[in-house]
Amino acid sequence: MLTMVLIAFALGAAALHFVIDGKQKYLLQTVAAAEQQFGLAQTVAMLTAQHQKDGEETTLDNLKEKAAQLLQQNDIIAARFLPVMGQASLKDAASLQTPGLNAMRGIANAAFGYTTAPHDESASQRVAEIAVMAMKDLPEHWGKDVDTFIAATQKQLNLMTYGVYGLSALAALLALYLSAGMFKPAAQYIKTLLEHIDHVAATDTLTGLYNRVMLFKVTAMLISGAKRHKQELAVLAIDIDELQKINDAHGRAAGDGAIKTVAATLGQVLRNSDVMGRVAGQEFAIFLPATDEYRASLVAEKLRAAVEDTPFAVKEHTIMLRVCVGVAEIQPHHKNSDDMLRAAETALRHAKETGRNKVVCLSKIQSVAPPETIAV
Repeated sequence: MLTMVLIAFALGAAALHFVIDGKQKYLLQTVAAAEQQFGLAQTVAMLTAQHQKDGEETTLDNLKEKAAQLLQQNDIIAARFLPVMGQASLKDAASLQTPGLNAMRGIANAAFGYTTAPHDESASQRVAEIAVMAMKDLPEHWGKDVDTFIAATQKQLNLMTYGVYGLSALAALLALYLSAGMFKPAAQYIKTLLEHIDHVAATDTLTGLYNRVMLFKVTAMLISGAKRHKQELAVLAIDIDELQKINDAHGRAAGDGAIKTVAATLGQVLRNSDVMGRVAGQEFAIFLPATDEYRASLVAEKLRAAVEDTPFAVKEHTIMLRVCVGVAEIQPHHKNSDDMLRAAETALRHAKETGRNKVVCLSKIQSVAPPETIAV
């Protein structure tokens, strides 16, 4: 009887582990879709402004298509975001609204309104409204919505992980009552299962790197030590250029292969003391201990060149991979890993908006006014 109960506990822990693995993949897919949605909204804003200038029918047709796609994708992402965020806030998902999702829908609706009467007196006002939502409202709120979704999902994952630990612990206690001949294999199985669960909870399933949560836990000690001993610490935010084009042309499996190739290439260049993780669909973060911004920019350039020099083959095609890198160093107001990474991501966005395949340091752009055009 005890043996059957032990097996039930072990199977329950294994089933929970399967659910955790699936939920982690779902989280990464949703975050990647949210990033693509942000770029699509900027495309809609750009096409609206472009049509107002050139009046081309092809531009208007493209705008209609992108606006419809934006609205459809927004409904899909809302269906993923709201139930999770509703559970975390103990609110009804049907009545829950977020500023980022509202801004995204507002851009789509305003674009549809523009396409129905592009030469009407209200057209210019719609273009201005779309520009404000795309350049101010959406950047201000979308990242917060995504972070809230990630935190709520991670909370669910943590609870499931605790459930696995509990079932495994109960299985271990029951194993103590079994005969010595049965105890050893049961204990070894439980130990292996726990080790595997620890590994899954700490790593990104695609690349084997730290996931966002574990990366921030590890680097929290780096930040604490750097502040306490007044040491230098830099961070790189790295994003793969035009990964969506690879997905569209060759399929998502090819896109996953590109992410794995970039991760492996970056790892070959780094020092043993450097800490790297995958923080979103196509974005990596690397923390460099005892390194200031200037030396970090040299490392970033070496990483960028290494990726560009690494051919990526998909069947009979060879694809040139490129990345943008944002560089920042620790500041007195940085309280945690997220603060540092956000600083580097500011430089990263500037790199992507000004040409891609480049390295940009935060200190070089802090005195530069934001661009007037909308980057895609």
